[in-house]
Amino acid sequence: MLNRADELEQTALAAVNVGAWAWDMEADQITWSDGLYGMFGIDRAVRTRRVADIVQLIHPHGRSHFQAELERARTTALDWETTQRLDLPGPERWVRARGRVLRDAAGRAQRMLGIVEDVSVAHQLEAERNEHSTLMRTPPAPTPPAPALPAPTRRL
Repeated sequence: MLNRADELEQTALAAVNVGAWAWDMEADQITWSDGLYGMFGIDRAVRTRRVADIVQLIHPHGRSHFQAELERARTTALDWETTQRLDLPGPERWVRARGRVLRDAAGRAQRMLGIVEDVSVAHQLEAERNEHSTLMRTPPAPTPPAPALPAPTRRL
């Protein structure tokens, strides 16, 4: 059962279509907030996931980039952000994930905390804007000459 603070947090995250996650790097266990289960179409009974499970939700064209960026964040302790297309049934969906590595006293990466935001609508609008912009920059095709009119004939 959620306490009031947790209820407020879940309500706020849902209102902006964002979910939170925490990754225990040593155990390779990722725990999600409730909103991510719906965003990714995952059964809520599965309370933890592994990085390999998450990779399978990413579109195949983005998987290697996703893994490389995650590993870079893990080894450099830099904040992490990626936008990825999901490989889920139904309409095309895009998410933006952000995370921050937490280290122990010896400087070893222990955990990463972050959020995932559904950016599908924004991505679609950007694609439409780019398409419209391209159409506006493309010169119109030349107009073919009008066909010649037949010469008038005289009848008496």
